[in-house]
Amino acid sequence: MFARRVVTLGGAVDQAAAEDLVASLLSLDALGDDPIELRVDAHCDGLDIALLLMDTIDVLGVEVRVLCSGTLSGTLVGLLAVAGSRVMSLHARIRLCEPAVSFEGRASEIASRAAHEQARLIALQARLAERTGRPLEHIEADMQAGRYLTATQAQAYGLVDAVLGTDAGGELSQ
Repeated sequence: MFARRVVTLGGAVDQAAAEDLVASLLSLDALGDDPIELRVDAHCDGLDIALLLMDTIDVLGVEVRVLCSGTLSGTLVGLLAVAGSRVMSLHARIRLCEPAVSFEGRASEIASRAAHEQARLIALQARLAERTGRPLEHIEADMQAGRYLTATQAQAYGLVDAVLGTDAGGELSQ
């Protein structure tokens, strides 16, 4: 699939999986100018991981096309804010939710870290709001509620551009 410029991201995404994806994206970017297809069926609660992947896609010299073929959940929904083209399979779904975080330390350190993480979350939500055309307050509320969206709801929401009935061709034609 690498030769066809297709990479996948599946399951629970940890730092190692994110770094592998970054390496693949950077390699494909260096190897040609054709778009890269990123197929996702994954979830992640880590804000660091989502922002790393979003930043990587932002700096690539080629378009990244995202195909959600299963469930896209947690902070990885941010990938839809930076992708050039966003498509979902008919029976795929998205879950908008906030990241899970925990802190240890002195009270002043915890307060400082919480404020920093909140600012980063708002930055992710602002990217989603910009891409979907929805008010930031709606994105925030939907993430706090843990809202689920079907493929057609995600398209109406502005998170994806198109819904595929089947993935007959194996590549995005957008």
